[in-house]
Amino acid sequence: MDPGPSARAEGLYKDSWGGLLTSSNLQLLQAHFPTLVLCYIVLTLNMALKSLSLLGLALGLVSAAPNTRSVKLTVEHEGPLDPFFVVDFPDPAVLQAEDGTWVSVATQGEDKKMPYATADDILGEWKVAGDLWPGKGWTNGENIWAPDLRRLDDGSYIIYFAGEHNSLPRGTHCIGILRSDSITGPYKHDDEPWFCPPEGWNKVIDAAGFKDTDGKRYVVYKQEGDTSGPTGGNPLFLQEVEQDGRTMIGDAVLLIDRIESEDGMSTEAPNIVLLKNGMYVLFYSTGHFENIDTYNVKYAYATKVTGPYTRAEGTLINASMFGLKGPGGATSNEAGDTLLFHGWCVEKYKRCLYGVPYKVSNPCRPS
Repeated sequence: MDPGPSARAEGLYKDSWGGLLTSSNLQLLQAHFPTLVLCYIVLTLNMALKSLSLLGLALGLVSAAPNTRSVKLTVEHEGPLDPFFVVDFPDPAVLQAEDGTWVSVATQGEDKKMPYATADDILGEWKVAGDLWPGKGWTNGENIWAPDLRRLDDGSYIIYFAGEHNSLPRGTHCIGILRSDSITGPYKHDDEPWFCPPEGWNKVIDAAGFKDTDGKRYVVYKQEGDTSGPTGGNPLFLQEVEQDGRTMIGDAVLLIDRIESEDGMSTEAPNIVLLKNGMYVLFYSTGHFENIDTYNVKYAYATKVTGPYTRAEGTLINASMFGLKGPGGATSNEAGDTLLFHGWCVEKYKRCLYGVPYKVSNPCRPS
């Protein structure tokens, strides 16, 4: 039966399966048909192997094996990469507001304690828009580092940040929390820090929030010791929290720690994202941020947010790529396809904001 002139004008018809097809949907299907076929084959084989494995386990013929699924990420850019602006904007975090605007917030730089920038497109034109810092609170107001911006389920916003505690030895960083009903503020401090370094450690910094598909919330962070002493690691921990983004649930889980031969003096700037294929990726930086030749962005992957995480080989972004100097402090958008990070500007003592799309080599979701 003819669906009528209105539907014809939109190119809309029901197919034999009762679905809806449009010309754009057909083009999308054609473009992704090879991938869909590959996914179907992979998932079918995976189900068959699982069935055989379960049968073998039941008969006592085989033992359970760890998940060996891997993730390969690739940055989609060629040639030199220009910064979005020549302003000191280190350790960027990024979140899309409900109106579609992108907001990025960064470590203190120049005349701002917690600078933020906005853009209509995450890889488009960014402009510095102001300072989200509400004043000292429990901090001494110095060295405000690596803020991370998240939206809570009640529609409010939370910023995790690292600041020096006003009643602890100078240089002792704790992780604090700011809150606001608006993504661009004004923000207010929680009365007390969220977490301070345990005895024998110097700092806890680089906190970043993550919400899983089951609604559970987590905070990933770096715990820093003296690299020359007995607590010389730079472990990255994951802490589950209540829906308020603050109240801790259980003990923190160790994700990865510094391997001196691979990472140099530091592992830092952790950020977790869930890919469309169902795998969890932990982005992090290694080396020292002032070393323009060796600071980099790496990643590890896991089938569960709590790990265990497997380190990917090599680096994802380094100084030999795109004419960059000291790239690091990367954070992914929640969709898992774009990274923002900093690199040293041509102008001295400034770290500029950069961005690149990235893709996953295996698009099939694990069963």
